[in-house]
Amino acid sequence: MGSNDKKNTVGSSVKKIFKNKTITMFFILVAMCLLLGLLNPKFFLYQNLLSLSRVVAYTAVIAIAQLFVILIAGIDLSVGAVCGLGAVVSTMMIVNYQLPLVPSIFIALLAGTTVGAWNGGLVIGLRLPPFIATLGTTQIIRSLALLLTNGKPIIGVSSSFLAIGQGTFLFIPIAVWILIIVATLCSVLLSKTVTGRRLYALGGGEEAAKFSGIKVNNLKMFSYIVSGCLAALCGVILAARMGSAQGATGAGYEMDAIASVIIGGASFSGGEGKISGTIIGAAIMSVIRNALVLLAVSTYLQSMIIGIIIIIAVTIDQFRKYSATKTEKRIIAAVMAEK
Repeated sequence: MGSNDKKNTVGSSVKKIFKNKTITMFFILVAMCLLLGLLNPKFFLYQNLLSLSRVVAYTAVIAIAQLFVILIAGIDLSVGAVCGLGAVVSTMMIVNYQLPLVPSIFIALLAGTTVGAWNGGLVIGLRLPPFIATLGTTQIIRSLALLLTNGKPIIGVSSSFLAIGQGTFLFIPIAVWILIIVATLCSVLLSKTVTGRRLYALGGGEEAAKFSGIKVNNLKMFSYIVSGCLAALCGVILAARMGSAQGATGAGYEMDAIASVIIGGASFSGGEGKISGTIIGAAIMSVIRNALVLLAVSTYLQSMIIGIIIIIAVTIDQFRKYSATKTEKRIIAAVMAEK
């Protein structure tokens, strides 16, 4: 093989690597970490990395919740409120009702699952747009969480509950182990099962999915239920990390979840997105927030910067969608011309 052939092979390999959205975003994440480390050496301190990994864990869990809905070209604006509900219910079961750890978490996940089924019912049964349905649910669930707590924080949780958000196992935070389990199960579900393939098919086109015999309504309900359950799990991790819960817990997390999913390579038009990409997207969002704190950026500016990032991410998604549509039209025109 000549030198030119070798160069061409290497060049094509590099192009293939950077065509992969997940790999591209991973390199961007690494570059961001290195740059932040240069700007502020405290970034690479063990305690900061430990804290950051916990933030990545619960951000990624709620982002995966959002991914399941975005995959079918929907959206769930209630994940932040459901996160708060999960935090409130789990801590209430432990503090107010003296229930053991596992039943308390189970009841919190059941509450999230119920809200997910409610959202699914609004979208499927009443045919409400997902944006409107989940926006209304957000207000209902946030008010419910405030009523349950009477506007006051719930404190005094057990040490076993605190371990979920603050403990480590083999030097890795328990929250990260939970993320690994969730990510593995969800990745297998999406990539190795009939249900996963049908979710992608549904996101690719609802009418086509119906004609192919896919039970569209069942899949939509499944997606919203998974979203509700995982959002509540995020709330459990978050409450365990803070050692308390209140009605406003999780406020604004739906924005981070949406941004993480879109940055990770998913599309609002549905049918695209991977668990690995979503986790990287969540890591990028978490690193950005950590950078804003370490660089002493005003708290008044932090929300503005995050908002700009979300707008940029959505704009890129729309540009990708437009480019794909344009390419598809060119191919169709070329085929028609040949005929």
